[in-house]
Amino acid sequence: QAVNAMIDWLRKHEDNPYPNDDEKESLINQTKLTINQINYWFTNARRRIL
Repeated sequence: QAVNAMIDWLRKHEDNPYPNDDEKESLINQTKLTINQINYWFTNARRRIL
């Protein structure tokens, strides 16, 4: 479920796949992941998906 939320965000923001602090805070609240987990996930996802 957490991954789906982040994939959805990434697909909606393919032109700028770097969430700002407010967007990260929203993802933290949705997914219950830590900021480090979200940062690492986006770093890896940008390499793999985009």
